[in-house]
Amino acid sequence: FSCHCTPDCSPSKQQYTSDIAIKTMAYCKLFVVIVAVIFGYSFYIPFDPESLKGKKVIVTGASTGIGEQLAYFYSNHGSEVVIVARDIERMKKVVRKCKENGALAANYVKADLSAGDDAYFGEVINKSVALLGGKLDTLVLNHVIGAYSKGGYYKNYDMERLQWLFRVNFFSYVSMAQQSIDYLEESAGNIVVVGSAAGKMGLPNFGEYSSSKHALFGYFESLRLDFRKHGSNIDITSSMIGSINTENARENTKESNIPDSAWASPRDCAAAIAIGGEARVK
Repeated sequence: FSCHCTPDCSPSKQQYTSDIAIKTMAYCKLFVVIVAVIFGYSFYIPFDPESLKGKKVIVTGASTGIGEQLAYFYSNHGSEVVIVARDIERMKKVVRKCKENGALAANYVKADLSAGDDAYFGEVINKSVALLGGKLDTLVLNHVIGAYSKGGYYKNYDMERLQWLFRVNFFSYVSMAQQSIDYLEESAGNIVVVGSAAGKMGLPNFGEYSSSKHALFGYFESLRLDFRKHGSNIDITSSMIGSINTENARENTKESNIPDSAWASPRDCAAAIAIGGEARVK
């Protein structure tokens, strides 16, 4: 019995090839880990919980959902909070919980931002700032009206409704931000705009809502540049959120068949928004 081996099938050659394969796989795994770390770090936002202590914050649309959770997040970190919404009874409950959670102070201002004009929006800001002792560090604009049409908007429009929706979702944001500038420049403060993924891309059946959110991103991204051009010390953070599991979001999209797995927690969403705002993420 004899064995005729070529150099390629020799034991030493086979061992060498095996070693190369193992090392190559190890290097590939290391590369994947390094890339994952770098990619993950690019989304990491450093946050010092103490940085919110004593901050004076206004949160609009804060009687339910994301706004309510934002109020709790700021309260948990020792901020002074004023919430703005329509429902007094709900706001009383939120304010009470804010105080229980550790807010230095918590108050509310009743306002119907769907019915206001420029003077009204300014009054809301001035009342809110007065409750904060005349100072303001952070303005969180979160109030919203959703709009979904099962049949879409082909040959389907209502200009009065669209103007009303823009008054809430866009014009009130612009007015309240502009009328907060003097207060925010005193504290080198920031504006946090709660936007939507629908403001970055068109979605079927969401034409009215999506257009109002597109307007938000366009305006505030431009305003940020104007602030820099004029030497303002105010920062603007625009957040882009998806499907958040709130009462209003569920109601406004109940016919859109969004799967349960796509809905995110309002508490987690609020934490991300507040941390991004405090870190002055653009």
